[in-house]
Amino acid sequence: MITGLLYAVGVDHHQPQRMRHMNQRFSRLALNLVLAGTLSAALLGCGKEENITPVVEDSVLTSNVKAAIAADPELKGLDIQVAANAGVVELSGAFDSYPKLDRALSVVRGVTGVKSVDDKTIKREEAAAAPATAAAPAPQ
Repeated sequence: MITGLLYAVGVDHHQPQRMRHMNQRFSRLALNLVLAGTLSAALLGCGKEENITPVVEDSVLTSNVKAAIAADPELKGLDIQVAANAGVVELSGAFDSYPKLDRALSVVRGVTGVKSVDDKTIKREEAAAAPATAAAPAPQ
């Protein structure tokens, strides 16, 4: 009797059950979306290939660069000083020819841990001429 009266007035006695069912469906949908997003992000992250340069301590890097220069037969007798700071290798000193300098730069860049090379070397003839120019008295 009460059910018939509620039906006649327009009140649905199944409404709480339907609301519970809709809430369950919405919860499942939300959970599925979260899981799909997480899985997508994980898969996208796996596909990236990063260029990872190993971190090498400066003293070790300096030793490795010096060893690489000494081991190259084309660079025997090259008088170049090496210093490293945070992966940046600084070369200083004098070189005989530009092909030798190019070879040295190539060898240094090939050493693991070298991020960049700061070339402060000068050609041997320029190094010999620089002190003579500085010692000459200025004309009056």
